[in-house]
Parts: sequence; structure tokens; C-alpha cells
Amino acid sequence: MDQGWHGYFLSFMFSQIPGSDASRMLEMKKHLARFYGRLAKASVPKASRPEWSEFLPKIVLAPDLPVPKHSKVNLRDVTINDGLHWHGLVLVNPLAPKLQTSLDDHIKTNLRKYLVGRIRTIHVKPITVTPENVTEYGLKSLKNRFSTDEIVIFPRTMSELPANGPDPRKGPARATGEKPTYDFQRA
Repeated sequence: MDQGWHGYFLSFMFSQIPGSDASRMLEMKKHLARFYGRLAKASVPKASRPEWSEFLPKIVLAPDLPVPKHSKVNLRDVTINDGLHWHGLVLVNPLAPKLQTSLDDHIKTNLRKYLVGRIRTIHVKPITVTPENVTEYGLKSLKNRFSTDEIVIFPRTMSELPANGPDPRKGPARATGEKPTYDFQRA
């Protein structure tokens, strides 16, 4: 942010996802990847091209569980998926050629486009306090509830992408109900 990038706090809630905690986490990560793919395509002309990589939004996400609060919380938010949701931070390059409004306005205007898979709600707030405080809050669950192995970072590095694509005998790996999509980050 000290280099001019715009910072935002993100929060994702999901519809009920059946299965174990591990399968639920995997499913959520797949839907978050689809969200990022759409955001990347809305930010630059060719998200998979190396020359546009410096203009892509940078996102760090971590799982979280509800904690007792003084304010009222929607019962649905603490019972669906046992309250599991995701928080994170996003940095948006102010020179991203296609993203001409603030991220919170962009998501609000195009919300239906971003509610992919089982993502039920997306909250986006500009970071107006010190980034360190927001980072501590957004990643607080890593202190005692979740492993740092659960952190999701976008964009993915080229080494994290499949070298030859999915096994054609098995077909592409998809989340439940997910429609086929193009992995825009593949070379």
C-alpha cells in the first residue's frame, strides 16, 4: 500500500457444503480460485499473459471460525459449515487497465458474477486503518486454529499450476456443481 496499491479486506461466506472438514476446505478453496479467476479477468486484458502479471490483484486468504462477540451474529453464519468462512487481504494495482472503479464498488456492481460455486456472500471493505492491524485481524485464525498450510495466495505461481493439465482419463477436477472453466493462468 505504501507503493500506491489499494488495499481491501475480504470476507467470504459459503452455502452449506457437505462432507468432512477437509473436503469442505478443499471445496471452498476451489470456489475461491474461481472467484479470483473472474477478478483477474476483470482487471487485465489477458490474465494468463506474463506481461500483465504485475497488474493482477494480489490476494492472501485464510480460513476462520466464529468467536463469541458482544454484537449479535446471524445464526445462519455460525451454523452453516460449522461457521467456517474465509478472510483475507487484497491489493489492487491502481494501474490495472480494466478495473476502473474501487474494488468494493466493482464487486457490489457485479456481485452475481462473483458469487460462484457455493460462495454465498462477499464483503469488501477498503483498508482505512493501518494495514498491520487489518492483516492481524484477517489472519488471526492462523495463531491457534489453522495451519499456515491452509493459506491461499493468488495469483498462483507457474510452478503451482499443472504442468500438462488434468489427467484426460479422469477429466478436470471440479467442485460439486462447478461448470467447466478455462484455467487462465496456464501457459
